[in-house]
Amino acid sequence: MYTNKHATRLAQQTLQAGQMVNDINRWKSDLEWFSTFDIEEANSKLGHAKRAVQVVSNRLAEHKNKIESSQQRLTELKEIAGGFFSGFWRSAEQTVAHRQCPELDSLLKSLRQSAADDQVMLDAYEKDVCKLTESLLRYRGLNPLEAQATIASKSEELTRLQDTIEETHRASEHWESMAGEVLRKWKGALSELDKVERDIAQAEGFERELSSAMTSREKAMIHQRCEARFQNGRPGAVLSGLNGEQRKLQRDADKLQSRLKDIIRLLDKQIKTLIIDGNNLCYEPMEQGKGRFIGLAALKALVPHLCRNYKVTLMFDPGIRQRLSLDDFALKKMFPDANVIVMPPEIKADEGLLAAAEFDTGAYVISNDHFADYPEQPAVQENRVLKHIVHPRSVQIHQLQLNIPY
Repeated sequence: MYTNKHATRLAQQTLQAGQMVNDINRWKSDLEWFSTFDIEEANSKLGHAKRAVQVVSNRLAEHKNKIESSQQRLTELKEIAGGFFSGFWRSAEQTVAHRQCPELDSLLKSLRQSAADDQVMLDAYEKDVCKLTESLLRYRGLNPLEAQATIASKSEELTRLQDTIEETHRASEHWESMAGEVLRKWKGALSELDKVERDIAQAEGFERELSSAMTSREKAMIHQRCEARFQNGRPGAVLSGLNGEQRKLQRDADKLQSRLKDIIRLLDKQIKTLIIDGNNLCYEPMEQGKGRFIGLAALKALVPHLCRNYKVTLMFDPGIRQRLSLDDFALKKMFPDANVIVMPPEIKADEGLLAAAEFDTGAYVISNDHFADYPEQPAVQENRVLKHIVHPRSVQIHQLQLNIPY
């Protein structure tokens, strides 16, 4: 309930805008790449790379065949040259084999190096073929007119979103300026209250232990623990102080929550209709509970201001006609933007005010009456009655954060 929804929405919108900027930049980058890409040169390079792949592949295959046959011949020569008596006596065939083995071994090393070099070259050409093929596919798959249209569309959408972000930012700052500090104080009060309640539970535990202790030594140890925890060794005295602190903190938290509810009602625009006790606002409070009749002065200043943001119904007791020497038509003419109702004699004004707000949860009554005889009415049960103060030069409705001069 007490959450700055604008801040959450602002974070989501900012993230969305960032993604849109990235998309636009990507499309622009693609379009710029497209304009500088030379398709003829790319096709020529691709053809050259494919031919090179074929040439090097064939050469590598030849090298591998030579390596295989040379390795097989080397194995045969080693078998011929490595007889049991070769160290003492060699036949002509062994002598030739013994001489050819180093030569063939050197040739194998050279072939293997050439094959390795060809493999590196083949990998490079194949990589070029892959890269050039991807570039050509990318080029053929990109429609520059479509890209330009997408950039224009997304740019317009981003502009609208940035306007929305600015509105959300202002709404978030407005929420924070009105409710942020009160919310933090309320949470702080709840945190302190929670701490005191934990302390109360611990002090009650000490008191229970003390009442069940059997020896003076046990009691002394409990008093010592209580002293160490609360700087007071008497659990009863600690509880008394904590209970008083709890009551104070609870009152403070309730006041802050009530204030927060009033602010949130305004911020979330939960109040849509205001039903004004007209007679109430025709009097300025004086000493000893008496009021000084000021006529319509306060209402003439207040009602037009309220009509800018709310639907307004202005209700009077029937006695207002005689008090002001005005008929119903004249009253309605003075407040053209409001719905003006003069109650019939047989209906009490309080009943009319509460009935007007009974079935509309967005309707609030402005009156200083306590409506003690109507506790069952929804407007009373749901705290949809707003108080006002008529000052000598202004009229104030604290829950609407208004103070209008008259």
